[in-house]
Amino acid sequence: MHDTAVIAVPVLVILFGIFLNRYDFSRLESRMDKRLDTIEASIRDLRKEMQMEFREFYRSSVQQDARIDKLESKES
Repeated sequence: MHDTAVIAVPVLVILFGIFLNRYDFSRLESRMDKRLDTIEASIRDLRKEMQMEFREFYRSSVQQDARIDKLESKES
């Protein structure tokens, strides 16, 4: 039993190390990096679009406020 444990444990550790260093993990990592980059780019695009929408909203809001003020001053 002792001989089996002495041989089996190092062999399992070596096999586990080989398994972790396989090419698949680096390939998976590169695929995940590409997906994360795509997601980040999409978020950046959405953020820019939202900023443009908010600018347009505030610009039109200021214009509407100016029109209301002008109409109120005419009524007085």
